[in-house]
Amino acid sequence: MESTPIQSRIVAYLPFALLGLYLLLSLSYFLIHPLLPGYLPYDIKRLLEITLLGVMVCHLIASPRYCQRWLHKFIGMSRCARGLLLLILALGILSACLAQYPRFAVLEVGTWVGLFYLTLYIASTDKSVIFDKAIFSVIYASMVYFLGVFVYQYAVNLSSGTLQQLNYFPGFMNVRFFSQYQIWTLPLVLLPFLCLSPQRWFMRGISYVIAVLWWMLAFYSQAKGVGVALVISFSIVSLCYFSVCKRWLVHQLVVAGLGALSFGVLFVWLPHLLSTLPWAVDTVGGVTADTRYQALPVSVSTRLDLWWHGVAMIKANPFLGVGPLHFSIYPDLIAAHPHNSLLQIAAEWGLLVMLAVLALCVWGLIAVFKYFTTLIKHDDQQRVLLLSVLTGLLAGFIYSLVSGVIVMPLGQVMLCVMVAWVLRHYQEVKMTALESTTVMPWWQHLLLLGFGVLALLDIFRGIYPDVRYLPQLQMQRAADANFNYAMHPRYWTDAVLRPEKP
Repeated sequence: MESTPIQSRIVAYLPFALLGLYLLLSLSYFLIHPLLPGYLPYDIKRLLEITLLGVMVCHLIASPRYCQRWLHKFIGMSRCARGLLLLILALGILSACLAQYPRFAVLEVGTWVGLFYLTLYIASTDKSVIFDKAIFSVIYASMVYFLGVFVYQYAVNLSSGTLQQLNYFPGFMNVRFFSQYQIWTLPLVLLPFLCLSPQRWFMRGISYVIAVLWWMLAFYSQAKGVGVALVISFSIVSLCYFSVCKRWLVHQLVVAGLGALSFGVLFVWLPHLLSTLPWAVDTVGGVTADTRYQALPVSVSTRLDLWWHGVAMIKANPFLGVGPLHFSIYPDLIAAHPHNSLLQIAAEWGLLVMLAVLALCVWGLIAVFKYFTTLIKHDDQQRVLLLSVLTGLLAGFIYSLVSGVIVMPLGQVMLCVMVAWVLRHYQEVKMTALESTTVMPWWQHLLLLGFGVLALLDIFRGIYPDVRYLPQLQMQRAADANFNYAMHPRYWTDAVLRPEKP
């Protein structure tokens, strides 16, 4: 029985609906928490990520046509890229089997296999889909939604006489976790203003205000790594495409400057002004007004200690590493990951895998930059789109060298989205020819689905013992301040790997 055009259109946009639902629930802790009482925000995001991977594999099983397009995307990669990916998988499995706790190591490998599936799943949407518009609409809607939550909370705090940073980022246990989502989106937020026609001045004005406020959040979070990553990524893109990106770069710099100015007004000047008012000299709950209006968050960097520990791990296990997820095997560490993606891969998966990942990223970025050189000269809207997407992807990669972007579930999904977006454009011409001439054999379909199901089973086997105990650990922590509970997120909020239970 053939599907109707409406049914076909719904199925075509299913990946974007799933992604939008994931982002909405991940950014709406107050909506999802009643359904999962006892689970911390970080753990809920992880469970949502696993659910997204599960639904994706089910869709591939139920849709042979989508499975065919997924295979076309994979075959459309160069032989070198496919070879590096298979090498990474083989060495990762070997490292996991030799790790101290294989269940946790295999869980990490299975998750990354699922994330690779998700990347090609997003990039494999039907040609009838206006991909750029659909994917950007999902990301932009998540930005606007969370910005609305922030503005509402700011208004509530202002009306109640306090501008403390508490609850400005509901669902994020640390403001840095929000930065690991925002880093991918900052170069994209100005796209509506740049792409809308001048006749739609009202919508352009609203989109510009949204962009300024979104940049303001970046300054409020005070994540220094975000600033460094953005400066480097904007510089690289501008140097590569300087002749065609001047207008785009000027607009980005202006909106970033206005964001900094907004931060200064709303979180520096206004709190100082309110603290000088006559009624502000009173205290509330023993806290003076000056303290209540102190809105600047504080952070302490300990990355160098973690990096040295990662180097020691590499020296002890140079070829296969200590095992995926096993940086968090030592409970006395100040963090469960080294805040450096390459160092983390080398320490856990081995130097060979790290070199393969580095080669894949560098080669891929060089190929994409060369290919996009011809595309950005044709159309104004496509130019600003590709420049923004490239900058966002590059910023995320650079930020991963000083943060846990590849560790946090929301950061992992955004990584998949941005890579899929670039891959969709890069393979566009090749896919048209490949899909019209090549029918993938049945055994490749079975192999694809078999690996996907196996990865899901590895994930479910890895999380099942822990998922049952997470609410109990949270209750113990709430009841006993001296309870030895690690607040160093990795796969879960409780990062320490515990021995296998019989």
